[in-house]
Amino acid sequence: MVKRGTAEEKRRYSEKNSFNDDDTDVDDTPIPRDILDHTKGKYDVQMELWFEFKTTHPEVTPHSLKTLKHFTEFMANSIKGVLDPNGKPTVQTIRNYFRCLSLAGI
Repeated sequence: MVKRGTAEEKRRYSEKNSFNDDDTDVDDTPIPRDILDHTKGKYDVQMELWFEFKTTHPEVTPHSLKTLKHFTEFMANSIKGVLDPNGKPTVQTIRNYFRCLSLAGI
């Protein structure tokens, strides 16, 4: 069995590898990723859904966990599932849709 190391050992290792504990250069601004052309459509759909959600909730921000949970419920209820006889999406489908939204850079 491989020894994983304690949290303290991992902290020391990160410091040895030049981790700088000064967080003054870190902010809440998202770092957008480049999206491949053949997958861009999936991301655009989720961004459109986010903007639609904002029309009835103009104060929302993606930096709030409460907002993200509420939006995920909205998103899940907007998806017509294929596998469920009642038309509900699977957890994995919801996870994939949310991932598209988060990678799109909200």
